[in-house]
Amino acid sequence: MLLLTALFWGGTFVIVKGAVSTFDPFAFVSARFVISFACLLVLWWGEIRRQWKDHLKSGIILGILLGAGFLFQTIGLRYTSASSSGLITGMNVVFVAILKALWTRKLPGLLTGAGVISATVGLFVVTWKGAPTISWGDGLTLICAIFFALHIVATESLAKGRSAAVLTVIQCGVIASLSALISLGMEGLGAAGLHIKQAISSPALMASILYCGIPAGAAAFLFQTRAQQRVSSTETAICLSAEPVLAAAIAVGVGADEFAWKIVIAALLVFAGMILSSIESGYSEERDPDYTAARQLGD
Repeated sequence: MLLLTALFWGGTFVIVKGAVSTFDPFAFVSARFVISFACLLVLWWGEIRRQWKDHLKSGIILGILLGAGFLFQTIGLRYTSASSSGLITGMNVVFVAILKALWTRKLPGLLTGAGVISATVGLFVVTWKGAPTISWGDGLTLICAIFFALHIVATESLAKGRSAAVLTVIQCGVIASLSALISLGMEGLGAAGLHIKQAISSPALMASILYCGIPAGAAAFLFQTRAQQRVSSTETAICLSAEPVLAAAIAVGVGADEFAWKIVIAALLVFAGMILSSIESGYSEERDPDYTAARQLGD
């Protein structure tokens, strides 16, 4: 499920790049999460109606963390390049390991640490395009990566014993609301009507919103939340670090970018990191009877 999530998100690279060139980024984020919210609400209405009160606090916390990540990423892209943004955002794999080590007061295992390093080097390989430059946008994007890491770590704790669908629908509602408020605050109420008319009148833009709202929104975040009920936050971050590699591969596949060997090298490094992390995760489960019992109960 995490690999599918990374694939769905990787597919948004070319799509979003074209969409936000003529459409307000905050309005786009709001629209995609409104679609996500509506889909999940319809599919899991009975479960959401019964359990939303018990999940509200956790869902709001996760929604704010994830929404803040999107907010800082969007603003940061105005002041830095897309390659720098992708590299810095992908560094959440490192921040997850650091945050989890600080929270548990326990360093990651040797194989997990090697996996983090391997995945991080893979991210550098696929996004490196020259000498780095430090800018205001880089700093904002760094904050974005920290919020994404906080979201992954928090999901590991808050998703256990809860409904993934209910948590996800609340998160989508929070992000849609935050994005809409920001868009309204920046452009006013009149602009909202213009954005709606623009989206409806453009089949390509509507298709972009639907893709980002359904497979890359509702399905992806539902998969992430459900997967994190079974795997650690560090393993999650490493799996999701495949996103920029998949994004580059998709861009080459549709002809938006040229083939480069660095994509192959980066893919090998990222997947090596995933394998190393998974091996140690398996060892940890064998040594932890309580965790193994919980997994069996979940099965």
